[in-house]
Amino acid sequence: VNIEADNNQKLIDKFYGDKKSLDDADVEADNSKKKKPKKEKKPKEKKIFSKDDMQKVSFSKILVIILLSVIICIGIVVSSKIVNYKINLNNANELYLSGNYSQAYEVLNGMDIKDKDKDFYEKTRIMANLYQGISSYDNYIAIGDTTSAIISLVNAVSRKATLGDDILKYDLTDKVDNVYSKILSILNVYGINEETALDLGTTDNYSELRKKVSLYGGTVK
Repeated sequence: VNIEADNNQKLIDKFYGDKKSLDDADVEADNSKKKKPKKEKKPKEKKIFSKDDMQKVSFSKILVIILLSVIICIGIVVSSKIVNYKINLNNANELYLSGNYSQAYEVLNGMDIKDKDKDFYEKTRIMANLYQGISSYDNYIAIGDTTSAIISLVNAVSRKATLGDDILKYDLTDKVDNVYSKILSILNVYGINEETALDLGTTDNYSELRKKVSLYGGTVK
């Protein structure tokens, strides 16, 4: 009986021992699942720029800025020239239409005239060249130099004779006749007609010309 009891006890112990081992194994399995370490993420490698790389980047940026600045400056200069050209051309046109030919020519003189405006420039030049006689006459009269005043009108008559072809080319007959009639009217005051003015205009020596003009009311200085 005792032997049988011992055997039974051994079987019971073995059973519980095996059960405990299984339980311990389950616990360890659960623990291993719970404590399974997470995979560590590899740190991203920071891109390190060398000194040469930095210089290349800086140089590229500077080059772009310089190019943009140059383009902007060129645009401003070109725009400014275009605006100034239009303003000057409009001013000259207004002066021309109002009969201020000398002033109109002064505005245009020295400008880089475009092809489409060259006819207007030539018209202004011709009229200013002729009208200069009247302007100079007024200036000399203002300072009491009658001889130089008359000579200015005589020279205008001579210039008109050389402008015949251009007057026709640019259709300036009416405008030229208007100014020219004023010149002849003033000369007539001193007893000088067109033929006499043309004759005086052929005198090459200026001193001699002054002596001749003085006979018509001018003063020799």
